[in-house]
Amino acid sequence: MQPIHRSQGLFEGEKLEQLFIRQHKLLKWDDRFKRYIQDTGFYGIVQIGSIKVDAALISALVERWRQETHTFHLPVGEMTVTLEDVAILSGLPVNGEPITYTSDENWDQWVNDFLGVSPDERAWAKKSALSLRWLHDKFGSLPVGASEETIQCYVRAYLLVLFGSMLFTDLSGDSVSCLYLPLIADLGRVRSYSWASGVLAFLYKELCRASRRNRKQMAGPVFLLQIWAWEQLRIGSRKVEKLKPIGNVSPDYLPPLGYKWSSCHTWKIKRSYSLSYYRNKIDMLKDENVAWTPYDTRSTQQVLPPICTNDSGLWMITAPLLHFWIVETYHPERVMRQFGRYQTVPPPRRATIGSLHSSEKKARPRENWTSKYVDEWYRRNNTIMREERAYDLTMYDTVYMKWYCNATIVCFSKHLTPSTDPDSPLSDTQEHLSVEPKSRSSSRVAEMALDLARSAAVKMQNATSKECRLFAQEMFEGCKGIFGEVDDPCRLDALLGEQLAAPGFVQAADSAEPIETEPQAGVEPTPSCPHVGPSPSKRRRKRI
Repeated sequence: MQPIHRSQGLFEGEKLEQLFIRQHKLLKWDDRFKRYIQDTGFYGIVQIGSIKVDAALISALVERWRQETHTFHLPVGEMTVTLEDVAILSGLPVNGEPITYTSDENWDQWVNDFLGVSPDERAWAKKSALSLRWLHDKFGSLPVGASEETIQCYVRAYLLVLFGSMLFTDLSGDSVSCLYLPLIADLGRVRSYSWASGVLAFLYKELCRASRRNRKQMAGPVFLLQIWAWEQLRIGSRKVEKLKPIGNVSPDYLPPLGYKWSSCHTWKIKRSYSLSYYRNKIDMLKDENVAWTPYDTRSTQQVLPPICTNDSGLWMITAPLLHFWIVETYHPERVMRQFGRYQTVPPPRRATIGSLHSSEKKARPRENWTSKYVDEWYRRNNTIMREERAYDLTMYDTVYMKWYCNATIVCFSKHLTPSTDPDSPLSDTQEHLSVEPKSRSSSRVAEMALDLARSAAVKMQNATSKECRLFAQEMFEGCKGIFGEVDDPCRLDALLGEQLAAPGFVQAADSAEPIETEPQAGVEPTPSCPHVGPSPSKRRRKRI
């Protein structure tokens, strides 16, 4: 696989541009859709809505994707998008019937029966795929006083556009397969399918395709991959300022976790990061930077709707993932740490069914060649990984990582030619250096800046004079600036943790001098780091 892999082109000095990723609009929402969409299980996706994709981040991740294992090979070990991630982030059901073919393929009749309109020539983007533009034209606005039958036709059209725009996008940019129509014909049965496994199969397929060095685009549920990276790798993620109003909904229809990334966000530094920046960030990735089990916190569990966790018993199955002509293997045994479990050296890898990666299979649905994999899906409860031991850092570092580092390429920078990308971090001062020393030096500088910032925060709190406090704050601000030059500045708050919220001192918005605050009744000040940000109006500000 390596000769045709995107990373090989990178190692050979080929200038690989970031992948092009199409994004589409959903149909206009009408509140009369709501109860039907809620019943289908796709209401969580509707709540998330459109999220702008960071093509540079996605491209850097694709370079780390391995078709042989369906995992990202990162400096910290293997990681992947799991069924747990899909369920928690999107609210799609894991348990259910597989997404498979129907024997009948009367496309025109399906459109007439399930959408209530007769398709003309403009309706067809391909032989068996409807044009998204045509769907927008025909179903752009639900008429006032529409009958229940008409509303249901519009709901099916809405789901088709959602499939073609977010979950099962293709490279054409304007089509969605008619194969979904029989699955959404009975809106009351839509939830009975395993949409989470179908979406994950489609994502794996598109990652495998995009990882080939001759590919220029990527399709599939890319928004889901981006949310996953923000949650677990915390690279390029935004700071959530406030959530979009949810409204008065029952606990069953609370939004999934991915909803928070569709809300209001800010960057501490307004900029778009380049592909080389993300390559460098991934090369510097360390264990403490990764949120291995980001969904285990009590605060997260309390706000999730039941649909996100109902099928938790199936998150660690090893049955194949199915989506019509797509069959992809699922390897939880390679990423046990993402489930909080003990990670051993994985057993000899199961074949990723290389022949199934051939797109020729797509044109031969009548051969029923997927039947044996469908049977495996129905036996999914017998394939659940059993590992009760909790994750052990010591064994992971000494045994697993020794095996892993000998089995794959961990650090890309050792294999890269000198960088000439003007957007690359530190390129102004190191334009003739390879990425390797840049990555190593950046990592060391970030670590030292973080340590000094923590020390300065403690000094600020314990200072016995105004001069000492001022010196410590200047040191703290300087370390922040240095950290922001070589690392993602949005990560600093997370690394400093609870220190930033401690009482006692806050940073002035327009002064380098610390601000004294009134202590709260019954609360003793504790040594910690000042809160970073503008001060509340009630706090007294000293000016120089």
